[in-house]
Amino acid sequence: MSNCRFCENQGFDEYETLYGVSVCLSCHEALARHGINKSDEQVSQDERQWLSKWEQQYKVDRMRPYLESKAAIEERVFLFDLLFVLAVLIVFWPISWEAIIPIILIFLGGGAISIKVENRMLSRFHESQMEQEKKDRTERARQKAWLLKRRVEIIEEVNRGGILLWEYYLYEYPPDWDCRASKVKERDGNRCCDCGATSGLHVHHKRAVGIGGTHHLANLESLCSDCHLRRHPKVRETLGRGASSLFS
Repeated sequence: MSNCRFCENQGFDEYETLYGVSVCLSCHEALARHGINKSDEQVSQDERQWLSKWEQQYKVDRMRPYLESKAAIEERVFLFDLLFVLAVLIVFWPISWEAIIPIILIFLGGGAISIKVENRMLSRFHESQMEQEKKDRTERARQKAWLLKRRVEIIEEVNRGGILLWEYYLYEYPPDWDCRASKVKERDGNRCCDCGATSGLHVHHKRAVGIGGTHHLANLESLCSDCHLRRHPKVRETLGRGASSLFS
């Protein structure tokens, strides 16, 4: 258990870097999301993508209760109309020619009333949805501000302390990759973690960097070329056995 270097969290199960810097889970996720070596343009692009996904999900979440409520309102109005028709038929039964015109007028009046009631109920629902939309947009702005603020705070602390968080290089291998690879192979006894082979060892990311993994030692393992290739079946399928050279 340790204290996070970048926030006030204490007593957590830390992510400890190669250089002894403890990082709590929330700060780790912020670093994994934004990285250390991202340019301002890359950060802006990530922000735009996040906002686009949020908007799409928001539209889905907003339309679902609207459609469900609209269907419920229409069902209630239909039941009202059905009961109204039955009541009119009971009152005027048996129906005579003299009663047809009054019945038609009553049906027209009842239909107008049901339409007005339905529109009123939908209007109230729209008002509640608009209010909810304002709250959702406020929450989105808060989440956006928090995400960007955490990145800025962490990067400032990294720069101020001269901390080398090379675990969070997202688009290339970190400058100390050879050192990391040597440490991983030494930790694994210079053997493949799958088959035990001792030659042609590579270093494999258990969780790919592109889906949230890092270059942290805990996310790396030693594999021989064949076992490494088996972890990348798409590469094997595309390039065949010669693909082993890609991992050397």
